Amino acid sequence: MRNSPIDEYDDVIWSIKNISFNKIRAIANDFVSELTENEKDELWKILKRGIALLRTDAELKYYLYAYGKMHQQKMNVALSHFSWEDFENKRIQIVDWGCGQALATICFFDYLKKKDIKCEIDKIVLIEPSNEALERATIHVCAYDDYVWEETDIETINKCIDQVNLTEIESNADLTIHFFANVLDIPNINLSRLARIVKKTSDNETFVICMGPNNNFNKRIDKFFSCFHDYELLYEDEHDVTNEYDYTAKYCLFALNKKKEDFDFDDNMTVNEFFERHNVDKKLFIIKTKTNDNGEKFKVVGFANGKKDKDGHVAYTYFVLPQKIEFDSNVEIKRYLRAHKKDVRLIEPPIGYRYGILFVESELEDWDEL
Repeated sequence: MRNSPIDEYDDVIWSIKNISFNKIRAIANDFVSELTENEKDELWKILKRGIALLRTDAELKYYLYAYGKMHQQKMNVALSHFSWEDFENKRIQIVDWGCGQALATICFFDYLKKKDIKCEIDKIVLIEPSNEALERATIHVCAYDDYVWEETDIETINKCIDQVNLTEIESNADLTIHFFANVLDIPNINLSRLARIVKKTSDNETFVICMGPNNNFNKRIDKFFSCFHDYELLYEDEHDVTNEYDYTAKYCLFALNKKKEDFDFDDNMTVNEFFERHNVDKKLFIIKTKTNDNGEKFKVVGFANGKKDKDGHVAYTYFVLPQKIEFDSNVEIKRYLRAHKKDVRLIEPPIGYRYGILFVESELEDWDEL
């Protein structure tokens, strides 16, 4: 199988003007176009559906050819759910777990360019067990000289994910972003240990992007996410191959240590005044009447939680008056109720829900006006 020395690849990458993911992938596509069908078949088998450790120039290029477009599309979907003002003029640390050739990181750079986001990349941590892939990841990242300067600290960790220690990835940046692109479905990763490390990486604002195939192991993304309790869910979804997508995908994006606006409370404020003051769209709420096991009817106010069911319908979690029932444990509503001396308690959410449960035992007639 044909191979090219690493320094030759470095020269090729650095010769590209206005570097981009598409231009990098074009190099791999040109390489594959010159292979025989037997060589392509051999490389496809070596990749083992994209989970094999890549060791040679040919394997690395064929992976980029075969899976690169899918990586790019998934990252673009994930990144489209950020509020980009969070990134403006911030010192950012990137931690790319199981980075491979740093495809997630360079797609992130492309997206920053597209959105014209001005920020300082303070540090990039690339974690990858394949030394050859890690070398290529470093080449790709360094070529983005609009974001990676001489002052940018690039740390390469040639280890499996479970071998990484907190001291290797600690962050003092204003914002830290963790990429988990097609790695959490690996069965032998200790998800609870990994979550503990991510939580402790920084006391400042932290974003976590998890994405992978929608296969038999996709519940591991759910399990990883369940290890976190103080978070803001930004986006989650999953899909199989459809007319719109030629790949399967599962996404979960959330923020840690995110600065929240403190709502001001007035003991004389009505529920409607609360929503109006804080510009809450009442269309996000629905009211239902439910009946308990004793035949008693009670009001339920549902809050759209951004989650969709398998049929694409918007999901709601419910706030009940006065009977106990499931309710979105949204911090702002929790603060509001406590400020108005309502009885609030939290328990674990039911299977399939991303929210804690908030029990409210009181009458609030104003809900009829919503």
